[in-house]
Amino acid sequence: MLWEVGSGFYLFVFPLFVRDLGGSPEDIGFLYSLMYFVVTLATLIGGFLADRFDRKKLILQMWIFGSIAILLYSFATEWLHLAPAIILYSLIIGGPAEDAYIATSTSEETMAKAFTYTEIGYSLGMIFSPLLGAYLFTFLGIRGLLRLAFVVCAASITPLLLISSQFPKEKKSYGIKKTLKDFLIPFKNKQLMLWIPFFMLIVFIITMIIPFISPLLEDIYGSIEA
Repeated sequence: MLWEVGSGFYLFVFPLFVRDLGGSPEDIGFLYSLMYFVVTLATLIGGFLADRFDRKKLILQMWIFGSIAILLYSFATEWLHLAPAIILYSLIIGGPAEDAYIATSTSEETMAKAFTYTEIGYSLGMIFSPLLGAYLFTFLGIRGLLRLAFVVCAASITPLLLISSQFPKEKKSYGIKKTLKDFLIPFKNKQLMLWIPFFMLIVFIITMIIPFISPLLEDIYGSIEA
């Protein structure tokens, strides 16, 4: 919840920040494409690592890197300066470890409840934070807002320090053949393969539109100052 509060402060005005740093619509699209490309690779890698190493450390990596990236955003003076920070932000190697940690820590009977409570935390943090961020922006500016978001997101790391370490029950070898075999397992699931194009289409439409909503509103109602 704390993480989403911090993210909500700046998330919806971030494309405006890119544009005020000299970025064109194409540049905004490039940064978002870069983000999702890195997220995809990091998730694949994270899935393998979650079956081999301490999941707590992988989760902490995701939170720590993301918090630092938000702080780095605030020091950018050109839109291209945001690219390294976006790569750092998108290295969510701990994502699969988080899911595995929750699933392993609960019984089969309470697993759905555990995931539900976790997702509710993300949603609750995003309900009021964009509105509060808009209010704070009027006297903090976008850079001040990003630094405040960093503080809140960094604070969300504290509870994670208190959770116990969790190692997979069976450590798997790192052989190339074994790694490729593990990677190909989902492709044998015909039902999953039928659903993937459907989900890809939905995400394609959403991600194509969302980054340009705030620039459209800026064109109509006014501008922000970097």
